[in-house]
Amino acid sequence: MYANIVFINDKQKNCSLVRTLVKNIIKWQRFHSCAGFKKALINCDGPVISSRYSVVYNNNTYLKIKAPMITAAYASLLTLLYVYLSIRIISIRRGKKISLGTGADKQLERAISVHSNFSEYVPLSLLLILMLELQSVNYLIVIFLGLLLLVGRCIHAYGVSQHQEDFRLRVYGMILTFMTLIFSSVINLGYFALHLLVKS
Repeated sequence: MYANIVFINDKQKNCSLVRTLVKNIIKWQRFHSCAGFKKALINCDGPVISSRYSVVYNNNTYLKIKAPMITAAYASLLTLLYVYLSIRIISIRRGKKISLGTGADKQLERAISVHSNFSEYVPLSLLLILMLELQSVNYLIVIFLGLLLLVGRCIHAYGVSQHQEDFRLRVYGMILTFMTLIFSSVINLGYFALHLLVKS
């Protein structure tokens, strides 16, 4: 879904600057629909603005940025889960008086395993999803990938935390996590390839 960009009222003398900036954005993402830009470029003095980009010139805002809210929402939910996993480890350590290591305690070992696995996979996954949202990939794709990651991590955390573990939950959680990494990587590479084609 391409961001809708319109213009702010300003003196005609600065119209060429805005025109150049927007043309560069179009060239950068030519594989998106540019119909809205063409109309705006014809009438540079029109009312404006709502977009994913921000350009300020002589204290006048020509383009305004729209933050990647979908990724922000998933990052916030995953952060809360991370905090919960961290607090759980602290609670187990205090309850069993284990300050360092695991003390061969199975419950603590599982809690640490869940926490470390989360730390290894979530940051890179969120970064890849963020890159997609910043490139204006269809928001449904971004939502889908974020949901895969969130559900995968919840399933994995619950499964591994159980004393009588259902190994299938660990497997399903990792499958969803790997799907997120693979799909987001492939889509990012696809956009990169398109960018090279447009540039050439």
